[in-house]
Amino acid sequence: MCSADGSGYQLDVAVVAAESSSRDGHSYAPVPSSVRSARELVRETLRLHGLEAGVAQVLVSELAANAVRHARTEFTVGISVGDVVRIEVGDGELTLEGLQIAPDKFGLRLVDAFADRWGVDLVPTGKRVWCELDAGRLAALPVTSSRAARVTESARR
Repeated sequence: MCSADGSGYQLDVAVVAAESSSRDGHSYAPVPSSVRSARELVRETLRLHGLEAGVAQVLVSELAANAVRHARTEFTVGISVGDVVRIEVGDGELTLEGLQIAPDKFGLRLVDAFADRWGVDLVPTGKRVWCELDAGRLAALPVTSSRAARVTESARR
């Protein structure tokens, strides 16, 4: 998805016009604490489907942080779970600002490295950055007594 040139890395991504998605469900203010809320949404949704959310949480964190940092508009997070887990972060920015893979930045380099597929859809109200993971990669963690204790302890906080 990225190609090297003389000045670093440049994002090569197909941008398509798309209709609004019915998956756009949870709206967030463009503040840093919203990134954590988006991560919690993904973690809880995948937990309900018996899937480990680690990689998906990294991906939604990067996409939500880009929305906060670059779009500075309210943003939405949608997630669908089936054979493929699809995470979409939509914002009100009509440009592709912040969507470069740069050698000195980790954000989209992580998305490019960890997602099975990702891209950008332009919608009438802005853009939607999405990524997909094959659900088989998100195998459920075995529940052991030590893991259950950690989960219980973190739930108390």
